Amino acid sequence: MKRTFTANIDGQIFNIDEDAYQLLQTYLEQLHQTFGNAEGAEIVGDIESRIREIFAEKTRGGASVIVLDDVSRMIGTMGSPADLGEANSLSGSVPPPMEEVDVEVCGAPEPRKPQKKLYRNMQNKMFGGVFGGLATYLGWNATIMRLLYVVLTVCTYFWPLVAAYLLAWMIIPAAVTRRQRLQMMGRPVNVESVGQSVMEDSNMCGLGDPDGVVDGAGGWAEAFGIIGKIVMATVGIIGTLIIIGCSVAVMVFGAAVVAYAVIGSGVMLATMGMNIYLASSVLMFVLFGLLLGISLVWLAATVVFRARGAGKALTVTAIVLMLLFLGGGIVLSILGQNPMF
Repeated sequence: MKRTFTANIDGQIFNIDEDAYQLLQTYLEQLHQTFGNAEGAEIVGDIESRIREIFAEKTRGGASVIVLDDVSRMIGTMGSPADLGEANSLSGSVPPPMEEVDVEVCGAPEPRKPQKKLYRNMQNKMFGGVFGGLATYLGWNATIMRLLYVVLTVCTYFWPLVAAYLLAWMIIPAAVTRRQRLQMMGRPVNVESVGQSVMEDSNMCGLGDPDGVVDGAGGWAEAFGIIGKIVMATVGIIGTLIIIGCSVAVMVFGAAVVAYAVIGSGVMLATMGMNIYLASSVLMFVLFGLLLGISLVWLAATVVFRARGAGKALTVTAIVLMLLFLGGGIVLSILGQNPMF
């Protein structure tokens, strides 16, 4: 029976068996040797964050212990530091090869294509980097987006779109770290891509330090960040109140509809001055409000507490359900008010 060790990876504790722990230790030591320059701590930190995400997916899938195969597959996804011929020169030394890793990961599956994440692009910005980030995320031209924004802003008498831009500035995080910039561009966060990013940045030494690119507005950016969190916290509180109110309404109208459908009693409905159609329409509207409240709370949590955002499938499902509830409520309301029914 193998011993297990606890490992703290980017702030999260994992149980790892002995062989996997030794391989992981060797891998992390090579990372520190490969990226041993001044910015190495940030680079290794970004890679460790990605390792934590990979292992967290395993634990969420039911695994209680990280085993050797899990670490080998992780290395197959992330890449070995020994493979970075030019990147190794950043630290001035070449780490020893990891023969055991090469043997283990030769059959590793092809990694999933990374998904882009929305950030403000601080390397393509005029003010807050909002359009630079949107252009990177959507694959559009930032200059054209800015020109269209100026035209629409003038046509709408400035305030609506200016307020929307400021709100986006407050809510969308800036791509400051190397890991965030890779995610923004849809590039995998692994040793190879990080090494390429380091070399690309070193070639831009005459254009300024890209890691020093932060909000040019300085204090304004920090102020907008604080205001944005306050705004989203308020949105979260409103969403919570909507959830509480709608939950009570669901129980009341749900009981009335069930009583009518099961035992044919319309006493509760008559007391509320409704027929079955109107009661059902109210129930649909309440379910719509419940989903809306949950969405608002989740959105607020992603901004205020940096909680994990909803995936595309979950977002689409929630939108479709809200449209169905809203549409169903409108149709049932029309039927309930029509004398023919």
